[in-house]
Amino acid sequence: MKKMCLALTFLILAAGVAAAQKTFFNKEYKVGFKYPATVKLTKSENEPEENFKNLTGVSVIHPGRNIGGATATLAANKITRAACKELPQASVESPVRLKKFGSNTFYRATEMDGGMESVQQFEFYRTYHSGTCYEVRIQVGMAKNRPTNDLSAFSKLYTILRTMYFRK
Repeated sequence: MKKMCLALTFLILAAGVAAAQKTFFNKEYKVGFKYPATVKLTKSENEPEENFKNLTGVSVIHPGRNIGGATATLAANKITRAACKELPQASVESPVRLKKFGSNTFYRATEMDGGMESVQQFEFYRTYHSGTCYEVRIQVGMAKNRPTNDLSAFSKLYTILRTMYFRK
């Protein structure tokens, strides 16, 4: 009986998590992702880089303690695979590395930018599918004097990378 109740509880919880997931899909670039209710879609205010077209942005509703904001922008550009791999943000300190999320492999670079009271951590991810380069730019702002080990804002934004899919 306990096993049956436990299984039923698990099914109810799983159904609740699935119901809380929403879906974004861009018809022009045939890319989509699922996102939890803890983030909201936004129009990206960031300027697109290298003629990339911003498709959408997301922001974390409650990013966490000592985190000033957490956003991600999805952009696309029809460029070559070689050009897609060359992230302009890459440097000697942060070379391009491969990172796998879900079934997709991304080229990744990071960057930090700080002022007197806060620091911004940027992560740039690109993947190439069917002649199009897709870029996800993640930005998390943190208080400089109050370091945080709260990675939940990043985790919520990584949902986009884990659930990205492409249609022909």
